Formats: sequence, structure tokens, C-alpha cells
Amino acid sequence: MRYFKADSNIKRQYFVTAAILLAVLIPVYIVSYNMTAENISAGIQGNIDVTMNMLDKETESLRKISMNIVETDEYTELNKNITIDSPVEYASVNKFAKKYNQTIDLSSIIEDCIIYFKRSDVIVSKKLTLCGEDFLSADDFIRFGNESFDDFVQKASEEGFSETWRYCPDTFYCGKKSDILAVCVAASRNLSSNADAVIVGLIDVDSLFSAMGMDNFKTYAEYKFTAYDGSTLMESASYGSMKTKHIISYDKTSAAVRLDLKIRPSYYNQRMKILFILFAVYSMIIASVGVLIVFFLAKMQNSKMHRLALAVEEFTGIANVKNDYDYISEVLKGINRKNLYLDSVVAKNVIYKLFTMTLTDDEYDIIRSKYPELFGESIIMIIKSENMMPEIIELGAKQYGLEITAMLKNYNGNIVVIIKARSSSEYYAEAAEKISELVSRIKEKGIDIYASVSGICESIEEIPEKYKEAHNLLRHLEYQNLILADTDRAEKSLALTGMGDKLYELVMSGNEFEASRIVYEQWYDLSENFADNSLEQLFFDQRRALITAAENTGYNGEIVNYDSNKNIRETAFAVTECISKLCAHIRSLRSEKKKYDEIINYILNHYTEPFFGMTSVTTYFNVSDKTVSNVVKQKTGQSFLGYVENLRIDRAKTLLEDDTLKVADVANMCGYGTEGAFYKAFKKKVNVSPGVYRKSRTNRFILNDGEDGNEK
Repeated sequence: MRYFKADSNIKRQYFVTAAILLAVLIPVYIVSYNMTAENISAGIQGNIDVTMNMLDKETESLRKISMNIVETDEYTELNKNITIDSPVEYASVNKFAKKYNQTIDLSSIIEDCIIYFKRSDVIVSKKLTLCGEDFLSADDFIRFGNESFDDFVQKASEEGFSETWRYCPDTFYCGKKSDILAVCVAASRNLSSNADAVIVGLIDVDSLFSAMGMDNFKTYAEYKFTAYDGSTLMESASYGSMKTKHIISYDKTSAAVRLDLKIRPSYYNQRMKILFILFAVYSMIIASVGVLIVFFLAKMQNSKMHRLALAVEEFTGIANVKNDYDYISEVLKGINRKNLYLDSVVAKNVIYKLFTMTLTDDEYDIIRSKYPELFGESIIMIIKSENMMPEIIELGAKQYGLEITAMLKNYNGNIVVIIKARSSSEYYAEAAEKISELVSRIKEKGIDIYASVSGICESIEEIPEKYKEAHNLLRHLEYQNLILADTDRAEKSLALTGMGDKLYELVMSGNEFEASRIVYEQWYDLSENFADNSLEQLFFDQRRALITAAENTGYNGEIVNYDSNKNIRETAFAVTECISKLCAHIRSLRSEKKKYDEIINYILNHYTEPFFGMTSVTTYFNVSDKTVSNVVKQKTGQSFLGYVENLRIDRAKTLLEDDTLKVADVANMCGYGTEGAFYKAFKKKVNVSPGVYRKSRTNRFILNDGEDGNEK
């Protein structure tokens, strides 16, 4: 209970979390349930639509058959007047959320697949394909001739319809063993009334649903069959009492043309078992997350209170405070009443502008009215710590006699503390020592903390400069003690520039290891002996070397930029990472250059071969024609063919000076397949034939390339 007395917000956190969980859970359940139910209803309607579409397609073909059955004039007029329009319109699926009703129009299912034709005063109705089986076709009936009805039945049996035929007044059935399909045929003159109507019935309810492909919900429905005249033939709330009954009146005077189904909710519930399971799992997950959130908040609060208790014990000398949450709360209230923590958007914005010297006159007035202490002498302390609580800083500062003017909890990821000061070197040294002891004591309690302290600000106008000073000091802390003050700065600046040329040479040679070593050595030296702006000086000296190397090698990657928020180690790593990428690029260029040289050397060693050409080079080096052409162009300024041709002609000139060699031998030794090809190429290039060129050289005449080839 004392835990809750310390912070009553925890109670509210429990209730708020539970309310949020319920607010999320209930709508998700409702939406999921209704979506699933509507999908099921849509599936039922889909089955009906598929059946209706199939029947509609067959209706047109049945119409055509019915018009061609009887060719005599006696029956033509009758057939033209026969209609197979449905007396009852299709019914649509009602929404699950409103009713659980499903209406199926049987008149289309029955009549659209029935063909009527007259023979000996008998109207025969024929169900063709509802269950995927043909019973009789119009051609079958005509083939049996004009016999009486009894003869028709007999011949139908003789033709292979060996199933049991039962004859009842004006009606006959086909009873198959599978009981899949039966057709009632009635003798009638017209379709104008129920009394005269053709009596049509599908077999039983079970076969009806099998024919329609909707077996999945037949046991979850209540049934009502309606006749042509709208009277109820039969109805039942149970599938079990209906499944063996034919859809026809007991006296066989009327048949059902409409079926009304009422789908019970149990059908949907059965289909939604998976949804219920998922919902239960989802509920458990949400509940678990909620418990974890509350547990985490409680743990954080407990950890905060524990750390504050340790701080109170440490800096007040009062023992056994760990469980006295009331006392800790009073301490916190006393701190918060002082309005030390600048957390509002306005305050953060104003302080940011203060640190960057971009305050307007109105914002200066805000600071004067709300934080007048800032206009006096002060010291800026920047604390770097991931788990530091500002309340602990305040408790410790009070213990050491340091008066905090203002504190910014999270500025650039750090805690910025402005401490009231006096303008004297003795006070600054004393304050820096107290701050160092405070930070050390906090460090001993297991809190990772680093701090830097600026020099004394004489006025508010000096705050930006002193903040930058403290910020630069903070960046050296990775290689230093827990705290650095203004007096720790070296009196002289290191000669950190001058190594740029050496770094450039190493990068251009691709020596990544040595280049990185120099960078790390320079940054380590800086961490031991630092001065104002030394970080910027060293960084930009190294960056200039990298930019020059990138420009001279065609490197298009990004060159590292300066980041004032990075410490020495992070900055050095960023520079060496850029060096690594640049050296990899240079090594790639050197490897490419080596391959280019190998291509040129290969040409020089093989151009005298008779069948040497572009294919020889591309096959050997596994490169494209374009690559070889670019290499030759880059190295010699000539095309591939021109370069090879010049090599061969130059060699031919040398060989022609030897009188012991025949011209044919020279042609072969220069890579020409025939003497004629050599003669043509040489004459085109030198403007004289090989023989004339040899004679001129023998007589010590010099013929320049491109001159007229007259013999002298």
C-alpha cells in the first residue's frame, strides 16, 4: 500500500490499461463476427447463383429443342404457345445480422430444366441435368414413335432404361437405386391453374440439396414448401423429418415451386468455431500484454523510487529511507516547487535559442521574467547519462552547497545544469572540485555518468559560447576521467594539421591499414591534449585529404561530414569507415588497370597469329567486345582493328629489310593468312607495295607514310 501512496498514478494506470483493452477488444469481436457471418451468407447465395446460372444457360437450349420436337402442322401451334417462365421470382439472401432466412426459388430449378411436348394427350416433363445425369431426351421420345403411353414406357425400358418404372394416374416415376433423380409427369391440357398444372416434383429434400450443391447447411434449416398457387405443401423445423419426403402433395395434385429456408444461428456458430478460438487467443494475448505493461510501469516506478531513496540517504545522511515513500515524495515536491526543470515546449525552445544566440527581444523578456537568475554569473554543466534522474542531481548539489538556477532534462540527449556562480578563480576551482566529488559519488552508486563544466559566464550573452565549450569538453570524456572542467584544457593547441599529405598518399596507394592507424593515433593524441576547436581542425584536415583522393580517382561515394554530437571515438570511426570505402574503390581501380595492361600485353604477344582477332581476346579474358574496345581506345587512342593493323604493318616493315625473307614469309609472320591480304593492307597503309618498300630501303631511300608511292 505504501507503494501506491508514493504515486497514486499507478492505480490509474491499471484501470486505464484495462479500459483500453476492452475498448479495443469488443469492436474487434463485433466486426469479426459480423464479417464472418456475412461471408457465410454470401457463400450460400453463391451456391444458389451458380445453380441458377447453370439452369439459365440450359433453358435456351431446351427452348430450341421444344420447338423442333414435333414437325407436323397438328402440333406446331401448341408448341409455340408453351412457356417455361417461372411463376415465382428469385428470392435474395437476407443479411445475417437482420434475419437468418434464406429463400430458394424452385420454380426456375424445376421448370427451366423441363421440356414440354404433347404425345397422345400426355405432357411429359423431363429433368435433364440437375444432378449431372441425363434421363431422357427429346430425341429418345420421338424415336419411340407415336405409341400410347404404355407403349412408350415399354419401349423406353427395352432401349436400356431398365430401372423400375412405376405408373400412377397421370404420372410415372424413374426410381434409380441412388434415388438421385425422379421426374413426375402429369397429363394436363394447360398451365393456367393449379388444377390443370403439370405436376412436377424433384424426389426428396436430401436429393434437392445434393442437386444444388448445398449439403453443408441442410441440417441447420427449417423448411417450408409452397405450391404453384401459394398454398403450403409441407413444412418442418427439422431436417430429419423431411429428408425422405418428395416435394409433392400427398394426392399428387400439386408440386412445390418455392422453398423457404430459415437457417438457424447454430449453423453460423458452428462455422465460427475457429473465430471463437482466435478471439480467445487474441483476448489472452491482449490481457498478457496489458499485464506486462502494468508490470513494467510498476517496475519502472519502483526502480525510480529506489534510486531516489538511495540518493536521499546518500546526500541527506538519513538512514533507512528506502521504504519511507512518504518522505521521498515530500522531498520531490520540494524540488518540483522550485520550478527547476524546463520541460515545457516554450522553455525548451527558448533555451535552445539561448544556446545558439538566436533569441528575439520578446524571448529575452520571457527569460528575464521567468528565469532572472540566468542573467547573473553562472557555470554550465552538461551531464551525459542514460539513467540519471535530475532529482538526484538536485539533491547532491544541495548537499555540496551548489545552487542550481535551472536544469534542462533532455537537451541533445543530455542534462544541462546552470549553476549560480561568482566571478573568481578561487570559486571556480572550488565549484569544479565539488562537482567532481558529486559525480564520483553518483558513479559509485552504479549510475553511468560523465560531466563537463564550462568556465564562468559573466553574463547571459556568454552562455552560447560557454555551452559550446562544455559540449566540446564532453566529447573527450571517453578517454578521460568522469569529469572535465575548463581548467583541464591544454594551454597550447597541438600541431594536428600537417599529416594530411601523408594520409593522402596512403589512401591513394590503397593502404587502408596504415591510413586508419594514422587517423586513430591523431585522435588519441587529441584526447590526451585537447584545446578549443581542435576537433574541427583535425577533422577537416583529414577530410580535405579524403576529398582530394576521391576527386583524383573518380570516387562518387559520400565523404564523411562533421557531426558536433559525436565524441572522439565516434568521429575517428566515421573517418576510418570513409577511408575503408575509398581504399576499396582505389584497389578496384588498380585491379582494373592491371587487367587492362594484361589485355594490351596479350595483344602484343599474339597479334602475329594468323587467326588472331577480337574473339581471341574476349574469349581469353571472358570480357565483352565493348570492354576490349574501350581498353584499347583508352591505352592507345586507336580502335582495336586499327591498333592490330598498325602493329602488323610496323613488324612487316622491319622484316622487309631482311632480303633473305620472301614477301609471302613476311605476310605469314605478321599474321596475314594470304600474301594478297598482306599486299592489300600494306599498300593501303604505306602507299607502296611491299616489294617497292623493300627496294627503297635497300637503296637507302626513305619513304614516309602517306607520300606518293613512285619509285626513286
